[in-house]
Amino acid sequence: MTTELSQYRYWRRGGCRGVLRAGHLDENLLVDWLHGRWPVACELLKSEARRATRRVEIGGQLMLVKQYRHRPLLPARAAAVHRTTLRLQQLGVSVPSSLGYARGGGHSIQVAQWLEGATPLLSCAGTPGVEEKLAPAIEGLLAQVAAMHTAGLVHGDLKWGNILRRGNETWLVDLDSVSRARPGRSGARDLARFLVDCEEAGCSADFVHRVQAVYGEQRGWDPARVRRWIAADYRKITERHRRRYGAGHRL
Repeated sequence: MTTELSQYRYWRRGGCRGVLRAGHLDENLLVDWLHGRWPVACELLKSEARRATRRVEIGGQLMLVKQYRHRPLLPARAAAVHRTTLRLQQLGVSVPSSLGYARGGGHSIQVAQWLEGATPLLSCAGTPGVEEKLAPAIEGLLAQVAAMHTAGLVHGDLKWGNILRRGNETWLVDLDSVSRARPGRSGARDLARFLVDCEEAGCSADFVHRVQAVYGEQRGWDPARVRRWIAADYRKITERHRRRYGAGHRL
């Protein structure tokens, strides 16, 4: 789904500023959130040194709010994620819609659509019939990933936990790491990371080969070219997982 830029408006209030999608939020709410005044219907999902993720309900609407500690002299991370979301949507990549972002009070926040009923692909790992269950969704996902790579963008952490699924629909999430491709950070690493999770989720070698072939079809490449392209990154990731989790690790 493509979101038109005209749906967003810029605002500034009380030392805070940002961009909002019309009809979804009021800037007073974002000012409150920037200063730690969260609503009662708020659940902290994850807390890290420089980032916290919350699920917030406002007027019956669920939203995902990421709060970042602002780093002086550097661009606000929330604004970058907002722009990344719009760019990916323009490419036809399914991601949760951005409802806006704000900056102030030493923090920045980005507000995204909450996808009701969608669960991480990871929740299917090791379940009976996982390949048949996920095949249609993964084919659609690979077409979107290939479009992103063709445009010179990489996700940066394309693991099963960062892909949401509802039926045969998928969405890429955790867009903080999306960047332009560069040496050492290419689409090959994305695909290799995804394939390692396929194997650790219990998928067969035939299924993994099919994933490579489907991705290659989207790029106009034969499977042999795909395998050569990802070989170095695949070795690095599998070796890292072997050292960290032990041989035969399963998701």
